[in-house]
Amino acid sequence: MNKTKQRMMTAGVLLLVIVAGVIWWTRTPSVTETDEPSTFMSYEGPVLPLQITKPNASVTVERTVTLDCSQYDAAQADRENRNETETNVEDRYLLHNPTEEEQTLQLSYPSCGRLLDTVNRMPRILVDGDAVQTQRFAGDRLNEIGVAGYEEKRSYEDYIALLRNGSYREKATEKFPDLNRDAMVYEFRETAADTGKWPAATLAVSFHTNENTQVLTYGFDGFQWDEKGPRTYSFFVPKEGTPAYSQRHDLIVLGEDITEPVWKGYETGAMEKEIPVESALTRRETKLDEVLRSLLQDHVARWDAREGEKMLSFFSEEDYLGWVSGFLLEIGAVDKQEDRHIMASMLEDVFSQNDRFDRVFFQDFTVQIPAGESVEVVIEQFKDASLDYAGSGSKNEGVYGYDLLPAAGVSLPVTELTLRLVNAESIAIVRQNIGFTENDDTVTPDPAEEHYYVEIERKP
Repeated sequence: MNKTKQRMMTAGVLLLVIVAGVIWWTRTPSVTETDEPSTFMSYEGPVLPLQITKPNASVTVERTVTLDCSQYDAAQADRENRNETETNVEDRYLLHNPTEEEQTLQLSYPSCGRLLDTVNRMPRILVDGDAVQTQRFAGDRLNEIGVAGYEEKRSYEDYIALLRNGSYREKATEKFPDLNRDAMVYEFRETAADTGKWPAATLAVSFHTNENTQVLTYGFDGFQWDEKGPRTYSFFVPKEGTPAYSQRHDLIVLGEDITEPVWKGYETGAMEKEIPVESALTRRETKLDEVLRSLLQDHVARWDAREGEKMLSFFSEEDYLGWVSGFLLEIGAVDKQEDRHIMASMLEDVFSQNDRFDRVFFQDFTVQIPAGESVEVVIEQFKDASLDYAGSGSKNEGVYGYDLLPAAGVSLPVTELTLRLVNAESIAIVRQNIGFTENDDTVTPDPAEEHYYVEIERKP
């Protein structure tokens, strides 16, 4: 064989090797030490581990986490409300009691979410196949308040730090702050104008305050404040038959009362040309916590009418009012602070933001394991994927991220961890640090690892 033919055969073999390598790489994503998880625009938080509130060294634990990718099948993708009723993450624990005495475990399952999502996202917990009643708590908001608004926690490292010593959960179980303080409420009702002639008809209320007066609003759209003159609050006159028609319009005064209140109607929110606007004003003295309770009912009723959500399905009214009270105190809405955030006075925004803050929820329950036996705890939930927004131009558009913290916080000591990816025929793995090698794969990685993640996309 001459050298030219040898070189041609060598090149052909090399080409086959390269092609085979490309096929293998495409079908079986490889994980290297340089693979890093993406920083998504919308980070939904990791799947968190089952916590034990009173350590027990007697039990051993096997954990299996399964991610079901069937939602990415084209036939499933168009189903409306699919993610409101189904499960795509199963977190299964097999708890063994090798001792000769019954063991009682005080457990708490943490999950990432928002109050707005609790109807469809609160994990369901089963012990030996039976659903259990849990005591639920919601931790403090995770969003930072800044000049630009409310910024999301974007890293799994934030959750590791959050759960590190159990203090976040402990605070979630503390007694709520008390807002049983005097308040004056000015209620504007039956407000009406010729909205056919003046579609932007506006009612404006002006009054004087002093340094000992603090004003909260509900149902007011506009605000003007000349430091040397009166404050002016305004709202658009609602059109009869629209959702806004039932909106309450209240001024809540804390501290010293307002003086010289005057209200007028205007053609638009610019308040330049006066027009006739009717409104019935009532002033009453009450307590701030009672005002918030009443406004919460209005908020919930309006939300239910608009979206069909049941805001108080999983938490009590007292819980909800407690979170709102804590937030109002934090941002200086009821105690004067020089750096008080502008939205602090608008209670409908306070309620709305409170619904949307990222939090960690906790579901506490008790498990008893007879001597020498085992108990299975299964947590079912729908976990939203982290992603970059459509139209953002990001290289990660169309990529969906899921991640897991195996041992964050006061978690159970897992001796064996299994991770499963099922119904994955319609997806391709973009990057990971788990070691999945084909569809419906199962791996048993190190349970002491800090963080596991997988990022996927739909196949063309």
